[in-house]
Amino acid sequence: MPKAVLALLPFLLSLTMLGGCYTAPKEEEEEEHFPPHWPVSVFEASKRLKQISDSNGAVESKATSIEREFVDLVIWLPELVADSNMTKTEFDEIDSWASKLASEGEMLLGKDAKIVELLRLNGLQESLLALQKLCDSYAAKMPPVDEESGVK
Repeated sequence: MPKAVLALLPFLLSLTMLGGCYTAPKEEEEEEHFPPHWPVSVFEASKRLKQISDSNGAVESKATSIEREFVDLVIWLPELVADSNMTKTEFDEIDSWASKLASEGEMLLGKDAKIVELLRLNGLQESLLALQKLCDSYAAKMPPVDEESGVK
């Protein structure tokens, strides 16, 4: 091997080693961001919607407002149902009314509506009751979960 190549060999090896240690800057990493009021399941969303409704919105929220949290939960329902064991028919039913109510809720939020106005959306109370019954029937079929450990 020529002396020039041998002299460059440590430099070339160090470049190779540095290249293997490269980590992407934080902004290049893909990371899902969930808002602090994102529920872990459709069951949790249903309980939270009922809690907000039963209290006329007089509960604390991790969102910018209780109105924002309420509308977000309704918007997220179809995705949460899709991630559950519910049937396609149940998904279609919830998706239908949730999409309609979410659209109306967003419109009202744009007009700075208060939670009491959102709770009066046509068909909302009936839809929330149907969702609660559906979630309760699924919960009854599931094995009990230890609240502290999360183990079934």
